[in-house]
Amino acid sequence: MAAANLHSFQKTSTMSRNDKLIPLAINAIKNNIEIAGRTINGEFEGYVSSFASSVIQSGLIATLSFYTDGENKDKSHGGLDKTDGRRNIFLQSIMFMLAQKDGLTGNAANKRLLEYVMEKVYNAPNVYSNINFDFVRVQVDLKVLNEIEDEILECAIALKLALRTFKLDKK
Repeated sequence: MAAANLHSFQKTSTMSRNDKLIPLAINAIKNNIEIAGRTINGEFEGYVSSFASSVIQSGLIATLSFYTDGENKDKSHGGLDKTDGRRNIFLQSIMFMLAQKDGLTGNAANKRLLEYVMEKVYNAPNVYSNINFDFVRVQVDLKVLNEIEDEILECAIALKLALRTFKLDKK
C-alpha cells in the first residue's frame, strides 16, 4: 500500500512540475522558435524527440556538444536555413526556460546551455572559454550533473508538450 502511495506522489509531483514548466515552454517557443508569427519548422519536433534519448545514451554534455555545433555559422536568415542553427535555437529555448525558472538575469541568462552546464558541473566560472582548464584533474560533480540533467530533460518534455499547441510546418 505504501509503495502505491509513493508512486502516486511521484507521479503527481512530476505532473505538477510539468504543469509549471509548460507556460515557460510556450514563452520560450514564442521568444526563440516562432519567428515573425510563422508556423514552426517541423524539424523542431524531431530535435525535441531525439534530445532525451540522446542524453540517456550519450550523456548530457556530449548531447549538448552535438546540439551546440554550428552556433557560430552565418545566421543571416534567422538561423533557420541551417540545421545546426535550428538545433541551437532549441538549446536557447531550454536555456530561456532555465533562466526564467531560476530567476537568472544578465550574463547568466544569456549563456549558451553547454556553457551554463559546464560551469555548474565543474563548479568553475568561465570553464567553457578557458582553454587551459584541466578537465583531467578536475572531477565533475555527479550530483549536480544528475540534478541539472533531470532539470533539462523536464524542460525538454515541457517543450515537446508545448510544441503541440503551435502549427508545425512538416515540409
